[in-house]
Amino acid sequence: MTRRWSFKSDDVFIGGMGLFLLIFELGSLVYGSLGSLGVFELIPIIFGPIMVYYSLAHRINSTRFSVVVGREITVRRGPLPWSGSHVLSSSEVVKVSWRGEARRSRSSTWYTYRVVASLRNGKETVLDTCDKEEQAAFLRQELERCLNISSITEVL
Repeated sequence: MTRRWSFKSDDVFIGGMGLFLLIFELGSLVYGSLGSLGVFELIPIIFGPIMVYYSLAHRINSTRFSVVVGREITVRRGPLPWSGSHVLSSSEVVKVSWRGEARRSRSSTWYTYRVVASLRNGKETVLDTCDKEEQAAFLRQELERCLNISSITEVL
């Protein structure tokens, strides 16, 4: 099962700003003096590629779930490397649930929905973060079906 990451207008803005920082700073380095590189000139060189990478990752990455019944559940993010890929033993997973979390800024509120696996040792592992409640509910349902787990889960 594969879930594509959402790509929003914010990602275009972030990538565009990162590209602008890179072009502006590299242009000033080429036409300016290469010997006088200060701290403020390093900031765009460091953050520009990070912003472009973030934007590209949200554009082309996806999360792939592979379940081998009785053995393991594998979560892979790619094709660009991104954190959060892991392998869990399917016998350790007791429950799969999702939780909505409100995030606030000065002018808006948005929600994210984390799909969480509860393990036998009491720990919880975030399998994926969705933008819509329906995505999280569907993912939970499909993972429970593939892992043969009863669907007695609550939304917290």
